[in-house]
Formats: sequence, structure tokens, C-alpha cells
Amino acid sequence: MSSTPLLNSPLGSGLLMAALLSLTAACSSGRESLAEGPVSFTQPEAPTEIEYDQANNELFGAYHSISDEVWQEKEVLNSELDQQLVAVDLKIEEVEDQAKNVPAAAKQAYEQVVDDMDTERERLVEQYQRINAATDENWEEVKSGVREVIQDVSLAVTNLATTLDQ
Repeated sequence: MSSTPLLNSPLGSGLLMAALLSLTAACSSGRESLAEGPVSFTQPEAPTEIEYDQANNELFGAYHSISDEVWQEKEVLNSELDQQLVAVDLKIEEVEDQAKNVPAAAKQAYEQVVDDMDTERERLVEQYQRINAATDENWEEVKSGVREVIQDVSLAVTNLATTLDQ
């Protein structure tokens, strides 16, 4: 008997897929919806049986194609990504707060920096999909690529914030 009977079942695979899709959707739109105010949610159309089966098979295959070691490293890298997203969000909020106290002529520069920081933030969010899709075969490449993006975004956000101080 397998040690993960629920994950080996269609129900378990479906639940895992739903959780991953929810996480991806929440991460990709979280900041914008908070800034824009209340958001109305509508019930999405249910996927067709073919769409569900295809997504379920892809997720089931990806889950079983990684070792425990890679699975643990994915969790660590997801945590690093979470921390960097929090840091970027805090920096964006800081710049938005500063923009409230500058003359009208300078507000455009602050808005541009916030837009550029949001673009950098989206680069981070895209990395969740890369991590989740990685297999044992491409894990080292994906891991180094994600870490490079994390460093690039950190540097870019710092540089963007410093442009306002000049």
C-alpha cells in the first residue's frame, strides 16, 4: 500500500490541482485587487470533463515525477519567494505612502516607480508556476533561474526606490 493513498486517487489529485490553481490565482491578482477596493467574485464555469481529466493527468504526472528531495527544495524555494513578495509589497506601500506627501508635480514620478515595482512583482509571481512545473530532470536549472529572478527583482526594487531619493 502506498504512503499517500489520497494523492494517488483522482480525488486527491484533483484537490491538489485546485489548491495549486487557487494559490497561483491569488498570488497573481492579490495586490491589484486590494488596491482597487472590493472585488465581486463570480462562480467560474465548471471545467468540461476533458479539461478536468487533462489537468488532472498533468498534475498527477508532475507530482509523481519529482523526488522527495526536490519536493522539499520546492517548498523552501516557495518560502523564499513568499518572503521576497512580502518585501516588495512593503516597499511598494512605502513608496505609495511617500507619494501622498509630495507636491503634485512629483507624483507622476512616484506613480511610475510604483508601476515599475508592480511589474517586478509580477516577475516574482510567475516563478510559482515555474517551481510547480519543475521535475527532477530540470529542477537545478529552474531553481537557479528562480533564485536569479529573486535577486534581480530585489536589486531592481531597491534601485527604483533610490531614484526617488535623488
